[in-house]
Amino acid sequence: MKVSRRRSAFATPRAIYHALASNIAVATCKYIVALLTNSGTALAGAIHSRADCLNQLIMLYGHRRSHATWTHSIRLALVVNQLFGCRRNRSSGSR
Repeated sequence: MKVSRRRSAFATPRAIYHALASNIAVATCKYIVALLTNSGTALAGAIHSRADCLNQLIMLYGHRRSHATWTHSIRLALVVNQLFGCRRNRSSGSR
């Protein structure tokens, strides 16, 4: 049996790292342009690029957390949420 060595698209967030690097470069350039030209539009674009960088950092954090091992407290929290969440949803519906 031949085993494939290719990783799935979810195994490595390589595209996120590339997008983060390019957005950091773009945001840096836009901040420099906004500083040199005193342009509000360039500053708004730089802030938008910084927000994109933050979004990608959040995606990387979520990717890392999704591959973390489950602890006993996480399992317990899921069970409690399922038990009490179902009761709350049943009683809140219309009769």
